[in-house]
Amino acid sequence: MVSVDGIIAIVLAVFFTAILLLCFYYLLVHYQHPDDKNSSYFAKMVVLFGLTLAGVTVLGFPLDIMNKAGYVGCDSFDPKFCIGLDMQLFWNIIFWAIPIWIFVLIPFSTFYYEADDEDFLAVMVGATPSRLKPRSKFVQALCSLAVVLIIVILIFGLTYLFFKDTKIPVEIYQQQRLTNLDSVKGSKNESEFILSDIRSFRNDNTTLSPPENRSESEDIT
Repeated sequence: MVSVDGIIAIVLAVFFTAILLLCFYYLLVHYQHPDDKNSSYFAKMVVLFGLTLAGVTVLGFPLDIMNKAGYVGCDSFDPKFCIGLDMQLFWNIIFWAIPIWIFVLIPFSTFYYEADDEDFLAVMVGATPSRLKPRSKFVQALCSLAVVLIIVILIFGLTYLFFKDTKIPVEIYQQQRLTNLDSVKGSKNESEFILSDIRSFRNDNTTLSPPENRSESEDIT
């Protein structure tokens, strides 16, 4: 159940998200090319919400800290410090949206936007412009996106296949134990323990031998 602090946190999150949208919209309008003033709406939306997604990802960290979802008392004895937001769902949405934007929407909008440049280049060299129809531009951008996705899948698939396992060297130190402790005195009222009459060590040595060094490797998958 979302508490009053949770409702306040949601209102603040919506407020700052709206501020991000307004700021990025101003930057987009201010720095856009004059020829794109009344066109390329899809590419502009991808840019606008992509920048907003980056800002929301950063703003999600203080919201997660404010939520205190990792505090053990949230579900039992001390729920007053927790605001009850489902931050796991929030981060799942964010971390799925980021690769979709990077590997799908941004490449597709780029290819679709640059399909108009072919007509411009044709005019510059004196050739007849092709005047691609919107459907032809969509198909062309979709084919280019398929090539990008194949490359991305190959890179991630091969790296996972060959580099998913690693070996980390671990050094284990073994120390001799003290033996024959004649007396260990303690007090109920004091948090002190007095060790006395340590008469001998293991193997009747009067000094501790240096620790044995042993190196091992553990496989971590």
